[in-house]
Amino acid sequence: MKFFSHKSRYHTNILILGIGLAVLITAFSIIYYFIQTERNMLRSYQDHANFVQSLVQNAMQSKKAGTKNLAVDLVSKYKVRESILQNDPALVDLAGISRDLRRTSTYKNVWIQIIDRQGNVIARSWTDRRGDNVLDYRDELKALYQDPRVSSVISIGREDLTFNSVVPVFDGKEFIGVLETLTHFNSIDRSLRKKEGLFSVILVNESFKNIIQYPFTDKFVGDYYVANLDGDNALMELLPPILNQIFQASDSYYLYQDQWFFKSINITDDQGKTLGHYIIAQPQSRVPIADLDGIDQWIFQIMGFALFAVLLVGFILYNSRDESFHWDEQKDGSAEHPENA
Repeated sequence: MKFFSHKSRYHTNILILGIGLAVLITAFSIIYYFIQTERNMLRSYQDHANFVQSLVQNAMQSKKAGTKNLAVDLVSKYKVRESILQNDPALVDLAGISRDLRRTSTYKNVWIQIIDRQGNVIARSWTDRRGDNVLDYRDELKALYQDPRVSSVISIGREDLTFNSVVPVFDGKEFIGVLETLTHFNSIDRSLRKKEGLFSVILVNESFKNIIQYPFTDKFVGDYYVANLDGDNALMELLPPILNQIFQASDSYYLYQDQWFFKSINITDDQGKTLGHYIIAQPQSRVPIADLDGIDQWIFQIMGFALFAVLLVGFILYNSRDESFHWDEQKDGSAEHPENA
């Protein structure tokens, strides 16, 4: 029976070793799965941040190009040169042009102004204010007046942050002034919300607060002017204590309390100076997470194989032990009855 006891103990050790190995494989698989899941989630958030940044930047470039084309078209169609030479705002009905564009085009809130060679405003489409000198607060126009050319930039004026396109006007070869079209960020905000489910809050840096004397939206987050009319009020109330974290994460993204995904895109002028920040917000649950490419099935297959291997080894050892037991019984019986030998 000693032989039986020794072999049984050997089989038990083998079985314990197999079970231990299976447990280790299973534990490793589970840990590996959770590590890969976390990495995949972080990679998905970064991919989404890059996608959102591309959407916003492409939309801004498209708006700049469209605003420039509009300005060039207006100069060719209307008596802008005559209006400047005669200093007569009545020669071009800027307000009527803006209303027509609202009705017949995708430009729902175009501002148009005519400016003479000294920088004095002859006429504006959105207000009766005229006669002020825009060169007093528009640095990019100062540079443009030194080298007149068609330009399209993002700029901060006394009313708003806008896409500005300037077309120089000449009398013969003499530079006499410019026509400028100004469009807003509102259409980009509406488009991203409708097509992508993205909420926008567009902030002008607090350093420009004193320049904006007639705030178009009349909305602020602290000292940051809000440049989109449809900025969500609840979201704007959420922003003040976390703005620094959002700005610091401008190269990646910021997650707030596992509820909101934020992405900040810098808004710059043509010299690379930061004018403000286009902040995108989206419920974190709506951020698309990439598939793990079947890794979950692979993990479960490994775990299933480990369990099957343990059961198989157990079954083999059990049968082997049973055969050993019977063999020992026969051996013991032969020893007790030698006459049967």
